[in-house]
Amino acid sequence: MKLYLGVDLHKRNCWVTVMTPEGEVRESRSLSTERESLLGYFGKAAKPAAVAVEATFNWYYFLDLIEPLGLELHLVCPYKTRAIASARIKHDRLDSRSWRSCYARASWRKPGSPRGRSGSAGNF
Repeated sequence: MKLYLGVDLHKRNCWVTVMTPEGEVRESRSLSTERESLLGYFGKAAKPAAVAVEATFNWYYFLDLIEPLGLELHLVCPYKTRAIASARIKHDRLDSRSWRSCYARASWRKPGSPRGRSGSAGNF
C-alpha cells in the first residue's frame, strides 16, 4: 500500500504526517531538520511512498537529502495552499495533513531536479 507523507517544513524542525490513500492518519510527529534526523526517519519510510513539501525557502536542502532515498517527491505550490494560509486555526500538524488533500486535487508537482536544472519545480 502506498503511503503519503506530508511535511510542513521550517528552519529547525518539521511536522510529518503519514496517511493511507483512504486518508487514515498512521503517524503525525515533529522532527528535527538536522541531516541525521531526516535521513533516519525518511530512510525507514515504507516504500512506495509519496512525500509532499511546500515550496518554501529551504525545500532545496530537504530535497537534496531525501531524493537519494527513493521516495516519490512532490512540491506543493504555495498558491494552491491558500486554504492553509488563511485558516483560522494555524498549526503545523494540520498543515502537514493538508498536503495529502492537495495531492488528491493534483496540486503537487514533481520536481525535476533542484537548483535550476530542468523540471516542473520552477513552473509555479
